[in-house]
Amino acid sequence: MSRVFISVGHGGRDPGAVANSFRESDLALSVATFCLEELRRHKVVAATSRTSDIDDDVNRQVRLAREFNPTLAIDIHFNAGGGKGFEVFHSINPRKNEINLCRNIEAEFKEIGQNSRGLKTRVGNNNTDFFGFIRMLEMPSVIVECAFIDNALDLLMFNTKDRQKAMGKAIARGVLETLNIPILRDVDEEGEEYMVTRLELTRNGKNITTSNIFHEGKNYVELRDYEESYGSVVNFDNATKNIAVTSPPPRIPDVKFNDLKFNIEGNKFEIDGQMLNDANLVRARDLLENLGYKVTWENNIVIGERLDKNSCKFK
Repeated sequence: MSRVFISVGHGGRDPGAVANSFRESDLALSVATFCLEELRRHKVVAATSRTSDIDDDVNRQVRLAREFNPTLAIDIHFNAGGGKGFEVFHSINPRKNEINLCRNIEAEFKEIGQNSRGLKTRVGNNNTDFFGFIRMLEMPSVIVECAFIDNALDLLMFNTKDRQKAMGKAIARGVLETLNIPILRDVDEEGEEYMVTRLELTRNGKNITTSNIFHEGKNYVELRDYEESYGSVVNFDNATKNIAVTSPPPRIPDVKFNDLKFNIEGNKFEIDGQMLNDANLVRARDLLENLGYKVTWENNIVIGERLDKNSCKFK
């Protein structure tokens, strides 16, 4: 039976990176807990290095991992320093399935809408692995950096428990794919709302993929992301809160939050807008319905269809 060890970055007297009212140690514990739950739901024998805010240095993590004797090991962290996105580190001499594990976790993070900075290594002294967690363990071992805690857009990926859960499940599903364990469908708990994280659509013959934000029970698309994905130039005047969009036909005039007035494909309409952590968001359902899509919900995926063969899909 497969066994997975989850190391939880930092803890106790070491909070790790701190920004935007979050501590890395708290975020790592939350994501690791959700990862553990998802693995156990799939009958994987799994354990974490800590379940509360205690001191948890790399020597302790390595000792616990060796005692647990897992098939593979993961160390969960959050990044800082001005970047954006996810990245995963593996050994300079990767063990069996280590690269495959990294690729599978990366693919799952992309599925939830997170940008990837790629698969990486870091060389330390004497041409050995820099990170002790990777260097001192014998089994396939990787370090997952989920997001940059000090980046305003990355913040939208982890600033609620639902989003931390999405990250934990993404790591778990990458592990399950590596272990060739079939992934079970999500349990539709009463009152639970699924976080939609990516919008795929075909518009004017071009395939578009944009990030999507779940906020206060609604799904929003970032206007800049949506428009730039098919060739528009977007300029924002912070003083007036006006957005000027120069786009290929059909054109969109200046818009102002929270009173968005659009003219798309000859149709004038107003839709809900939000300013959130410096991102200008429009409600996805409003946008699509006013573009003429029939929006339906099926198997936790929002599907939009039009008679002219344009289509969209929330994942």
